[in-house]
Amino acid sequence: MMRNFKISFILLLLLAIAGCDDGKQTFNENVTINPTEVFGTVGGFVMDATTDAPLEGVNITVISGSTTLTAVSGADGIFSVQNVPATGSVVVLMDADGYASARQIIPFEMGTGNTPFVNPVATASPAWLVPLTGSFTVRVIDDDGRPIPSHSLMLKAGPSQIWLTDDNYINSSGQVTTYANTNALGIAMFENLPDSGSMVSNSWIEISVPDYDQDGDGYPDYSGATYSYDLRNDSSATQLIRLSRINNSALTIYDSTMPYFTNTVVIPGTYGGGERIYLNFNREVSEDTIEVELYGAEIGSPSSIITPTVQGTLVYFDLPESIVLNEKYFLRVYATTQDFYYQYEKTVPVFTHPDGTLTVSLVKEDPINPASPIIATFSQYIGNGSPGYQTWSGLDGFVYFNADINSSSITGDSASEWGYYTTDVPMTIDEEGAYWLPSVTPGQTNYSKTFRFTVPYSINPGTAVYFTFDQVSTSNYRLKTADGMSLDQIQGIMP
Repeated sequence: MMRNFKISFILLLLLAIAGCDDGKQTFNENVTINPTEVFGTVGGFVMDATTDAPLEGVNITVISGSTTLTAVSGADGIFSVQNVPATGSVVVLMDADGYASARQIIPFEMGTGNTPFVNPVATASPAWLVPLTGSFTVRVIDDDGRPIPSHSLMLKAGPSQIWLTDDNYINSSGQVTTYANTNALGIAMFENLPDSGSMVSNSWIEISVPDYDQDGDGYPDYSGATYSYDLRNDSSATQLIRLSRINNSALTIYDSTMPYFTNTVVIPGTYGGGERIYLNFNREVSEDTIEVELYGAEIGSPSSIITPTVQGTLVYFDLPESIVLNEKYFLRVYATTQDFYYQYEKTVPVFTHPDGTLTVSLVKEDPINPASPIIATFSQYIGNGSPGYQTWSGLDGFVYFNADINSSSITGDSASEWGYYTTDVPMTIDEEGAYWLPSVTPGQTNYSKTFRFTVPYSINPGTAVYFTFDQVSTSNYRLKTADGMSLDQIQGIMP
C-alpha cells in the first residue's frame, strides 16, 4: 500500500510539472526511487519417513544471503521463520537427532515485474526426514579365509531426504556416507544408516573396500572393490567379503613409453635407433640383476645386450643405433626386487620407424601352379592390431584386379574387378609369432609385412592389382602402419 502511494505521488508530480508550460520546456532532472528492503516468512512441514507422523523439535536453519536465522518445528511438525530478507531464494536446512539431514532451496513469492510482495512467503515442500536406525555388518577375509583386520571401509546409502513435489509426487535424493573399521576378526559394523522401511523403495547400499597391504611394505597385496547389497533384505545376516590376491603385485611395470609392457595395444608405435625407453616398476628393482636384450625377429638372430640405468622404480635405456628401419625386433626385460624375492620377465615386439613410401611386391607361392596363392610383401609392417581378426573379405576386403573377370567387356561391374564397390577376394595376414623367445607378449601382433590371397583363374600375369585400404567399410578393420598412420591406395602387378 505504501509503495503504491509513493508511485502515485510521483506520477501526479510529473503531470503537474508537465502542465506548467506550453510543453516546450525541457527538464534534465533524474527521479530516483530507492527500494526498501523487504522481509518475509519461511515456513514448512516436517514428518517422519517411516510413520508419516509430524516431527517435533526439528532444528530449522534458514540462510538468505548473509543472514542466518533458526527455528524449531512444533508438535504439529510445522515451522515458521519471520524477518527473512526476501532477496530471492533461500536455503532451508532441517536437522534432528537420529535423522538424516535434509536441505531445500525455495524462492519467495514475487509480484509483477519480479518485485517482492509486502511480507512475502516462501513455503518449503512437505519433507519427510529419514530415521538413521539401520545397521549393516560385513566380514572381510583374504582368499585363504584369514580375517583382514584394521581395514577402513566406506558405505554409501540413500536416500537421505524425501519431499513432495509441486505435482504431488514423492521424490527423494541424497545419500548418507559412513565409515567403519574391521576388528581382529575382520568384522565391521555400520550403524546410523537410513531405515530400510522408509517410504521409498530404494534400499541399495554400496560398500567400498580399498586395496589391502598385508605385509606393510607400501604395495597392495589384495585387490579391493565396491560391493552392492540390499539393506532391506541383506541386513539380517553378516555378509562375507573375500578379497582376491593381486597376482601381479609382486613385480610389474605399470607405466612405459612402450605400451606392450603395460597392456595389449592396437597401435604399438614405432621407434628409432638411440631412442630412450622408460619403464616404471611398482617396486624398486635391483641394479645387479636387471637384464635388457634386443633380439631380431628371426629364429636364431643374435641379441644385443643393452645396459640400463636404474633409479629406484624407474629404469631407462637407449635402443641401439644399429637397428634397421622398417623392421621388427623383440625386447626382453628381466628384473628382480632388491631382496631378489620377486621376479619379472617379459619380451615384447618393437617396430622401427618406416622408411619411404609403402610399396608391395607379389609372387606366387608355387610358381608352377596357376591357381597358387599370391604372397603380397609390403615394404612396411601393416595391420590392425587385433590378433583375433586375421582375414579381410567381403565388404571389408580391398583386393581388386584391373581385369574383365566376368567377360562382360566392362571392368568394374563384378566383384573383384577394379572399380566395383566390394570384393570377394579374401586376404589373410601371414605372421609368425616369436614363440621361441622367453615370456613373449603378445604371441601375434596382427602386424606383418606379408599377406596372402587367392586369385580367380582368369587373372593373367601383368594384371594390375589394387589394394584400396581406404575403402574398407568398417574402420576397425582398416589396416594401418604400426605407428597408426592410415594407408593410401597402392598398386601391385600380378606375377
